[in-house]
Amino acid sequence: MLYQSLTSALLLTAFVLSVAFSIIHALQELWDDGGPIWRYFGSIADVRIPDSLGFWLFTVGLTATLATVSWLAYLEGSALALGVLLGARVGDALVSHWLLATVKRPNPGLSTTELYVAEVVCVLILWPGEISQLGVVLGAGFFASIIPALRLLGALTTTGSANTERSAWKKQSQSA
Repeated sequence: MLYQSLTSALLLTAFVLSVAFSIIHALQELWDDGGPIWRYFGSIADVRIPDSLGFWLFTVGLTATLATVSWLAYLEGSALALGVLLGARVGDALVSHWLLATVKRPNPGLSTTELYVAEVVCVLILWPGEISQLGVVLGAGFFASIIPALRLLGALTTTGSANTERSAWKKQSQSA
């Protein structure tokens, strides 16, 4: 009974911390130097993402999705969700921040990736056999696909004057 209570308390704590990490990271991506994150990604992929769409997709949508995946992983015991969460944490830190920071700085959200690494390390120590490898691939793959998907979107939507407008926006966002 005590072991079960301790385990439940630990899982609830992991869930709360995971959601807090997601919120802190999202806020940093929104307000940090070089942000918001969708403008940062857009400048790298040469595509303009309207602020309202970027806010709802990147700040609200990703945070809500990660909170839901955290719920499924920690409180519902889903090995697939735990794998997706850890893959997303590693993919976001590695691809969206560490690698892209070598291409363009400042990188909004870079310093809070340490929270993600801490979460991954703790899970690997506490629940090493509970992680779906497929989930890890899906989570990391999502973040690895963001810039290529934006580049494809930009290539599909670029025509004549739109390209000129996008280039002007890109120059403006780089000087800001």
